[in-house]
Amino acid sequence: TGLSVSNLVGATGTTVSLACYLYRRSDYTQVVGRVVTMMVDGVVVGSGITDVGGNAYVSYSIPSDAKKGRHTIKAIFAGSDPYMASSASAVLTVN
Repeated sequence: TGLSVSNLVGATGTTVSLACYLYRRSDYTQVVGRVVTMMVDGVVVGSGITDVGGNAYVSYSIPSDAKKGRHTIKAIFAGSDPYMASSASAVLTVN
């Protein structure tokens, strides 16, 4: 199972949409109806269920006191028969 995450740019005090795409590696077909957990800098910020396109979204409010610069976004799919676990990372740049 493959997972990809989108890089984002956002400002402190705003809300961004963390997005990921879950797919079968064998044929790159989207995986529907599975839970993906999203983290920012190692802290779980929510979970989303993949839609008919294999995409899952989690709204994330960037704290007003967040450090400016690069932060790590990580998406984790724990696995669910018949799909194997997978994870991927991207960057949230805070302005």
